[in-house]
Amino acid sequence: MRAWLQGLVLLALGLSGQVQAACNVEKRVEVTITLTGAQALAAGRVDGKSVTFLIDTGAEKSLLTDTAVQRLGLARDEWVSSHMRGIGGYERHPNATLGRLELGGIVLHRRGTEIEGTISVAPLPFITRDNRAIDGLLGLDYLSNFDVVFDLRQGRMILYSVSGCTGNFLPWTGPYSAIAAQNPVPGLLLLLARVNGLPVQAMIDSGSTRSLVSLSTALRAGVSQTALDRDPKQKVSGLGALELTAYEHLFKELRVGEEDLHAAPVFVMRLPPRGGGVILGMDWLGAHPVWISWSTNQVFVAR
Repeated sequence: MRAWLQGLVLLALGLSGQVQAACNVEKRVEVTITLTGAQALAAGRVDGKSVTFLIDTGAEKSLLTDTAVQRLGLARDEWVSSHMRGIGGYERHPNATLGRLELGGIVLHRRGTEIEGTISVAPLPFITRDNRAIDGLLGLDYLSNFDVVFDLRQGRMILYSVSGCTGNFLPWTGPYSAIAAQNPVPGLLLLLARVNGLPVQAMIDSGSTRSLVSLSTALRAGVSQTALDRDPKQKVSGLGALELTAYEHLFKELRVGEEDLHAAPVFVMRLPPRGGGVILGMDWLGAHPVWISWSTNQVFVAR
C-alpha cells in the first residue's frame, strides 16, 4: 500500500512538471522600431531586397505600394486581387507575387491556411520617411502568428512563439495587468473598454497615430453632436480616397482594463464597424510596454 501511494505521489509530481513544462515562450526576433511622426517603422526584406514597413496591427492584410512593387520588380498577380478597407473607404487592386518576406532576419509566413506567394497592393497617402515613401504595411496576416511586444520607449518590437500557456505567463519581472480579449475572426483581438460608462469593444491599431472613438459610440455614450461641433476639428485620411472630419473630444471616462485614458482628448470620427467602438493607437502603445498575446487571447500592459 505504501509503495502504491508513493507511486501516485511521484506520478502527480511528474504530471505537474509536465504541465509547467508545456508552457513554452520562445523569443524569435527583436526588431528595431523607428518612430517617424508617431508611426512605427521597421526594416524588412522582400525577395532579398530592403523594404520599410509600417507595423500595423489594425490591418487585416499586409500590403505593398504600387511604387514598391515596381522598385522591387514584382510581377502583378493575374488571378488574385484584394478588396482593402480603411477609414477612407474601399479600394480594390490586383495583388503582386512574392517569394519570401523577412523581418529581423527571420522568414515570416502567413497565418493558418492563407495563400502564400501573393500580397495586396494599395496606395499609402501622406506616409513618408526621410522624403522616401514607405514600402508597405505589415499586418495581422503575418504578425498574429506570434505574440508581439511593443516596447516603443526602447525603440523595439519583439516577436515570441508561445504555446501551451495560460494566465500570467510572461517573463516580465515588473508588475503588469492582464486584459482578456475576444477573437471573433482570425487575427482580430477585441478588448473590453468603457466610454462614459458604456461598455464597448476596443482594438489595438499600431497603424493609427492617435486613439479614436467611433462617432456612433460617442453618441451612444451621451455626447451630443452639438458638443462635438464645439470641439476642435481636423481632417484625417488613411487607406482609401476619402478625407474625414475628426473631432478632438475629452470624455468623462475612457477606460481600458485598469487604465483610465480620459485625461487626454481623443479623436471622434466615423470608423469601419470591424474594429469595435474604440481604436487604441500609437499614443496608447507608446505610453508603456504592451504584450499582445494572440496565442492566449490576452493583452498585457506593464504598470
